[in-house]
Amino acid sequence: MNIAQMGNSAILIIFAMVALGLLFERLIVRGEDRRRLTDLKPMRIYSIILNSLLIGSLTFVALSVDTSLLFFQLALVILVLFAVTQAFLEKRYLPNTCRHIATLLNAGSIVLMLGSMILLHPFA
Repeated sequence: MNIAQMGNSAILIIFAMVALGLLFERLIVRGEDRRRLTDLKPMRIYSIILNSLLIGSLTFVALSVDTSLLFFQLALVILVLFAVTQAFLEKRYLPNTCRHIATLLNAGSIVLMLGSMILLHPFA
């Protein structure tokens, strides 16, 4: 089974990832200090660089990998590295917000969802 054949479940998982991300942010990041990294001037450049690296590396992996299983495994590694880096920057530059906890919970839920997709959909 390839990526194109998993259409409905992939769309459902993407929707669940976005919904959980918004839910974690809404429930955990409370109080008056609800800033993001992009609200800080110097961190805006770092955020743009990190997001560009994420998109570029996922695009490179998607174009260069020939099997779906290897693509999902490499995508998981890239997403975990991105989330840990993002959480570290949030903890360091926005210590009064709990945004780093929401980022790590969101990353954990993404790993669980994509990991279950790998286990439940056998790859040929």
